[in-house]
Amino acid sequence: MKIGEAIRQAMKNQKTTQKQLADRIGAKSQSVISERLRMDNLSINTVIEMLDGIGYEMVIQEKKRGRRPEGQIIIDRGEDK
Repeated sequence: MKIGEAIRQAMKNQKTTQKQLADRIGAKSQSVISERLRMDNLSINTVIEMLDGIGYEMVIQEKKRGRRPEGQIIIDRGEDK
């Protein structure tokens, strides 16, 4: 899953709209969030800012195979396998 898709999923899980997220992080408008969600290469700072705005955090860990605990969203290169 690409980062924009992952953030959209987290927003859906938290029932957070683009407008609400924009307000929480001090973005000028909902369109700023919309644009960011379409980007392929957001900065880590931007990702962390958006995740924090919806009550999520980024964890870096060694890759694992198999099932993940419920609620984890895995971000990868987004390539078809």
